[in-house]
Amino acid sequence: MLHIVGLGPSNLKDISLESMKILQQADKVIMRTGRHPGAQELAESGIDFVTCDDFYEQNDNFEQVYQKIVDYCMEESEKYKNIAYVVPGSPLVAEKTVQLLLQKGKKFGNIGIKVLPALSFLDLVYNRLYIDPCDGLRVIDALGIEQLNEVSPVHTVITQVYSQRIASEVKLQLMDLYADETPIIFMRNLGLSDEVIREIPLYELDRQKDINHLTTIYIPP
Repeated sequence: MLHIVGLGPSNLKDISLESMKILQQADKVIMRTGRHPGAQELAESGIDFVTCDDFYEQNDNFEQVYQKIVDYCMEESEKYKNIAYVVPGSPLVAEKTVQLLLQKGKKFGNIGIKVLPALSFLDLVYNRLYIDPCDGLRVIDALGIEQLNEVSPVHTVITQVYSQRIASEVKLQLMDLYADETPIIFMRNLGLSDEVIREIPLYELDRQKDINHLTTIYIPP
C-alpha cells in the first residue's frame, strides 16, 4: 500500500493523528522535499525518511523531476509492503506528483494507493485574509504565470514565488494587466512563528528581501 500523506503548510501541529500513525508504521518514508518546516520535527520524533531533493538538482526541468519521483515511488512500492509518500500541504492541492501517482495507480492497479487529507496552505490564506473561496478563487503556479492573461474578477492566489527571479517574472506579467501601484498581499511562512503578511504595491514585488520557497501572492478581485 502506498499512503500519500500531507504534512500541512507549516510544522507538525498541522498533521493528523492518522497521518502520524501511518508515518510511524511505514516500512519506508519518502518525502518529496526536505525543505519543509516539519521535516526536522519528523527526524526528531524518530521517523527515518529519504527525500527526493537530489532529483531537483539532477534534472533540467520540473516535468523530469516529477516523473523521476513518481517512478521512484512506484519502484519502492514493489519492494516494501507499506510506503508513505510525504508532500507539503495537502496532497490534492497543487501537487503534480500526486496526480501522476494516482494516474499510474489506476493504470497498473497492482499497487493500492490511499490519500490522507491534510491542511492546505490555501486554508491559511482563507483564514488570514478572511476570504470565502465560494466567492470565486483562482490559484496559479508562478511558473505558469502566463496563464493569467486578463484582469481576474475573482480572488487570485499565486503560489511558488520562491525567488526574486520568479517574483520579477510574475511582476512583469501582472504589470501588463494591472496598474503598477495595484495593492497586492505578500505572504511568507504562513503558519510559522515568523509569518509575514503585508500589503505592497505591485511594482515592489521583486524588491522584497525576504522572498523564500514559502512565499505566496494574493491579488484581490
